[in-house]
Amino acid sequence: MLESYFPDKIYKGVDSYTGYLVFYYKNKGLYVFDSIMYGQATYVFDKDWEKVSKLTKKQIIDNNIAKARLIHNNSWKSEVAKLLK
Repeated sequence: MLESYFPDKIYKGVDSYTGYLVFYYKNKGLYVFDSIMYGQATYVFDKDWEKVSKLTKKQIIDNNIAKARLIHNNSWKSEVAKLLK
């Protein structure tokens, strides 16, 4: 799904983000962390993904670091479309 928005680069998540892919959209200035496991969240950042990936999910949520946090549910695709169109 995220590939259909033509990311400029795709990275594999590291450390606590193993199992995530990181999609970089240069024209939007966004890094989108998406889990390969259903039921997890997609995190959207406007900061360098390598720096953000050193933080825990709790730190990200508690400090409102993510631009968006999208839970994999019925509205996920429409929420992604709003961010990336």
